[in-house]
Amino acid sequence: MRVVWAGGVTTVNNEEPGDLERNADSVTVKNANGSTADVTPFALGDLADNDNNHELCLDTADIPVSVSFSAGYLTDPNNDLNPATTVDVI
Repeated sequence: MRVVWAGGVTTVNNEEPGDLERNADSVTVKNANGSTADVTPFALGDLADNDNNHELCLDTADIPVSVSFSAGYLTDPNNDLNPATTVDVI
């Protein structure tokens, strides 16, 4: 699942996101019977290329319906910390 940020995205230490940030991410998925569950990506991809997106690698065939990011783990190009964010998948 590709996530795109309005500006660049790095960690508080100005590095690429890693396991600490990955574990703060949550993807709500819906299965075939309509029930939902929250899953944590097993890996992050498309890193180290200085752009404003990365991939949340999921190990489920269920359909993503929303993604959430905890506050304070990522920064924009002005070093502003990210707020808690939940976005529906379209």
